[in-house]
Amino acid sequence: FLNMVGTAASFVGLTSDYSPIKQRQVALRISFFALMILWGFLILGAWFLYFFGINVVDLRIGGGVVVGLVGLRMLFGNSPKADDDAPSRDPALVPLAMPIYAGPGSASMVVSLATSLTKGETGAVIYVHYAGIAIGLLALMVVGWIIFRFSSRIVSYFGPSGIDATVRFFGFFIICIGAHLLMQG
Repeated sequence: FLNMVGTAASFVGLTSDYSPIKQRQVALRISFFALMILWGFLILGAWFLYFFGINVVDLRIGGGVVVGLVGLRMLFGNSPKADDDAPSRDPALVPLAMPIYAGPGSASMVVSLATSLTKGETGAVIYVHYAGIAIGLLALMVVGWIIFRFSSRIVSYFGPSGIDATVRFFGFFIICIGAHLLMQG
């Protein structure tokens, strides 16, 4: 549900005129912002569901549609890009951390994981599950930071065609994740 390869390609495109030091700073901020966004959904996601009267089935179906659409965009080469008419600004939060890296599909997956784990469980078991999800997200962000940190080298090694093929390959599997969420709904 995290689009690391697509984000790495977008990162290179959006930061190509930055110094290597500034690129490293942006890479760190992308991972930090995405982690904070997803931890926020982990902690507050169930409350939002309750507040808006949405159940987990609705979330899985909606999340499955969103994840599937993200996969389709990746598969057919129509990934999100920054607005060319927007004033020059730091791209770390928008569009790289949200919605390209940790978008609605990621948020719905985190909320779905958190709410499905807490059914019928009490006490310390819930905290262990939440801690496991939080640590897993942290590990994913570290991997993402490493990929962003070395994305210029990765993109130059694979070239535009290799990156395009990789993004499309992962797009197919993201469509499968979306279909799975729909079927679970």
